[in-house]
Amino acid sequence: MNRKEQGVRNQNRLDCRFVIALWLAILCFSQTLYAGTGTTDNNPSSTSSGDNHAHHYITLLYSANSTLYAEIAQNITRSFAHNDKNIAITDISTSDINNVKNSKPELLIAIGLDSIESANSNFYDTSKLLIASNPGEYRPVNGTEDKNTVLYMSQPYCRQIHFIKLLNRQWHAFSYLSSQNNPVDDDSLQQCAGKLRIAAYKVVTSDDVQLTHYIKDALSHSDLILALPDKAIYNSKSVKNILLTSYRDRKPIIGFSRSFVNAGALAAIHSDTEQIAHSASVLVNQFLEMGDQFSKPVNYPRTFDVSINRQVFRALDLSIPDIAKIKRILEKSESEKTGSRQ
Repeated sequence: MNRKEQGVRNQNRLDCRFVIALWLAILCFSQTLYAGTGTTDNNPSSTSSGDNHAHHYITLLYSANSTLYAEIAQNITRSFAHNDKNIAITDISTSDINNVKNSKPELLIAIGLDSIESANSNFYDTSKLLIASNPGEYRPVNGTEDKNTVLYMSQPYCRQIHFIKLLNRQWHAFSYLSSQNNPVDDDSLQQCAGKLRIAAYKVVTSDDVQLTHYIKDALSHSDLILALPDKAIYNSKSVKNILLTSYRDRKPIIGFSRSFVNAGALAAIHSDTEQIAHSASVLVNQFLEMGDQFSKPVNYPRTFDVSINRQVFRALDLSIPDIAKIKRILEKSESEKTGSRQ
């Protein structure tokens, strides 16, 4: 057998092993696709920090049935356990809203879409920090930007697109999927793509057409797919087919969580519940220091981590990057942008 034939067989054997490993990883894929890290009790008890002499009263509103939201709430409460601002934090569940809607907190923190809708309905005149999954799930209500602010759990578009450019300078175009019920903020995304000189191809999905059709369309018009959080598109049932389809085209998926990377996505930027809670705590401190007002209406996690799947990099013949260096570049770039606006 000549060396060329042997090389082909070895490559085929490598691809076969990778597909098997990818399949096993997908089988282990669970509901943690959208979560950060760690788990908590699904029914945490209401807690509060501060004392009867508190100067600032803050209410946390979230669904006690959500482990993710409960963990964020607990981390926010912990961050103010030892503070010099005399802050009292009270936790309430959306199911108890009728018992407390006449209260007058200085600031209300609502976590998750149901809590946000409840907060906007029952605490209209109260300043609010609204923590939502992504821009497709919730957009700020016109006319409330002066007293409310939104913190998204997902990563900002520019950070993700810059990440793509740092992973591989040879990529010239990426695709993204946007559902009709959870639309992507196209203007912001396309603006970031233009600044970073990479083409962005949009694919609008609908329920009456198989998802595979959209994935193939996206892959045929780009070098990779940037997956943005949307449970109608990326979920435990669909992810197997999405990842295997992308691998057959030898084009990667950039995910949005560590679990997604473990399942077969090439890489992802993500923030866990502690990092989201830290960003929320910073916004609360800024709110109090600025005389009960926020500096801007929309915010994203200040800190994040980078995950890569080395096996996918090797299978697609891509150079494995220095993720610590990439993270430093992203942090420095965003720090410089923030400094230039001050």
